[in-house]
Amino acid sequence: MLQLPDRFATLRTETERTWQSPGQVNFQPTASEGGPTQFRRSLCIVRPVKAGEPLTRYDVRTIRPGYGLARKHLEQLLGWRVVKDAGAGTPLGWELVQAARVTSGQH
Repeated sequence: MLQLPDRFATLRTETERTWQSPGQVNFQPTASEGGPTQFRRSLCIVRPVKAGEPLTRYDVRTIRPGYGLARKHLEQLLGWRVVKDAGAGTPLGWELVQAARVTSGQH
């Protein structure tokens, strides 16, 4: 069994090796993970919304299939106006919303 000073020397060596290792952080799916995205959750309209209405928490949910925007955009989209009528089950995409938030606090 290694003594305490030897353990620290090993820890230092392995830490340096880790920092020097090549590579990049990638948050996108790799080619091997690619596969069908329909099994992932995404943002969808869950009740009918008329053009011009702002999106609320009651209008949008994260559900499967994953044909809409990623759920990380939910907070960003709340309060944005819908540019055309959308029925329940419609995947939420950027083309469906107007980029100006409603400031009346209706979300």
